[in-house]
Amino acid sequence: RREGECLWVEAGVLPLLDARGLATGVCGLLRDVSQLRRMSDQAEAGGVGLLLSVDQIDTGVMLGDADGINQPMNAALCQLFKLEAAPFSLEGTPVSELFELVSTRVIGSDGYLKRMAEMREAAQEVKGDSVVMLDGRVIEQDFLAVTVGERVAGRIWLYREVSRKTPRAVASA
Repeated sequence: RREGECLWVEAGVLPLLDARGLATGVCGLLRDVSQLRRMSDQAEAGGVGLLLSVDQIDTGVMLGDADGINQPMNAALCQLFKLEAAPFSLEGTPVSELFELVSTRVIGSDGYLKRMAEMREAAQEVKGDSVVMLDGRVIEQDFLAVTVGERVAGRIWLYREVSRKTPRAVASA
C-alpha cells in the first residue's frame, strides 16, 4: 500500500472458455484478506502464550484434537505419570496410546482404559475422577470436551496428585 503496509490478498483465476471448450481468456478475482491475516496472527500469538503458560504450571495438562491425536502436553504431566519421554515427543500420537502407557502404572489397568474410553465417547465434562498409581499416589483428573456448536473440536485433560495411599491400602486395592 502507499503507506508502506503489506496488503495480504487472496487470488483466484478461472479460464474463460468458448462454445468449443477452448480457452479464450481468464477471469480473476483479487480479495483483500489483510484483516483475516491479522486475526490469524493474533490467534497464533494467543495460542503460543497459552502454551507457554500451561508449560509453567504444576497441573499436568494434555490436549487432544477432535481425531484423538495428542497435541501439546506439559512436563508436569510426564512427571506425574513418570513418563520418560519429553512432552513434545508424544505430540502427534494417538491419545489412546498414551492411555495404554499410563495404564501400566495404575491399579486396575483394564478399568482405567475402559473409563478413559467412556469419558472420550461421552464428551461430557468430568471433574474429580481419580486413579490410584501402583506406587500409591492418587492422581485426580478432570476432563473437558471443547465443543464448537454441536461438534467436539478437542479434549483437555487436567491431572494433579491429591494424596498418597498407605502401602496397606494399595496392597488391598
